[in-house]
Amino acid sequence: MFYIVIALNLLISLLCLFVAFRVWRLRQTLSRVADALISAELETHAILQPAPHSIIKGQRGTSALRRQYRSLMNQVKQVQQILAIVSLVLGVGHRGCRRAPPFPKNRTNYRLPAVGKQHWR
Repeated sequence: MFYIVIALNLLISLLCLFVAFRVWRLRQTLSRVADALISAELETHAILQPAPHSIIKGQRGTSALRRQYRSLMNQVKQVQQILAIVSLVLGVGHRGCRRAPPFPKNRTNYRLPAVGKQHWR
């Protein structure tokens, strides 16, 4: 009976030693994972720290470009209106005149007109 108790105590102590060894290895693994996560967090923080400033700067630039685009579009509309008025005025005054024909698509056969001749029809 005495030997059975000693054997059971040895068996229990070996089992506890095995569990302690596994816990110790798990602790090492968790420690390495924690170190890797801390390192990744520090690197991410260092990379993303200037991001809010850059985002705000980009938003301001985009807003300025939108304002400039609106201003340019207003100017384009004004120029189109002016050109439409000029075209209307020139079209009313020169209804009897025809325009010169456009350049041919194949420009190799095109000859420049003589200086004194008029090519209006």
